[in-house]
Amino acid sequence: MTADESVDYGAKLVLAGHTDSVIVADSVWDNNTTSFISISSCNDKVVRYWKNDSLVLSKDVKSFIFDIKIYANLTLIPGLVIITTGSNELVTIQRFNVTNSTVESLISLKGHGDWIKTIDLCQFGGK
Repeated sequence: MTADESVDYGAKLVLAGHTDSVIVADSVWDNNTTSFISISSCNDKVVRYWKNDSLVLSKDVKSFIFDIKIYANLTLIPGLVIITTGSNELVTIQRFNVTNSTVESLISLKGHGDWIKTIDLCQFGGK
């Protein structure tokens, strides 16, 4: 690109619906549904699930969610895997079914003595 070329960074999707400040959000392209999937949380303690720019699910989680990570088709867990952390001192791992807008709880990791602010997942050797 040359110096005289411009790039348009306009919004493609607008995710409206929270009633307070958004804390965190994550998005991923889902090849199975050919849709952009986003998940967001805010100070109203509600997590919202989006397919493209349509709200498909709202869940009252009764805690602040500080980090959300979405992973598509992990080696050991198929589908959209959602990992969240927050003020409830838990790491939760869930699977989001985009087709019927349901969330399946897979596991909660307990043992932290305070809020968990961030999380990430690494795969080594395909596992």
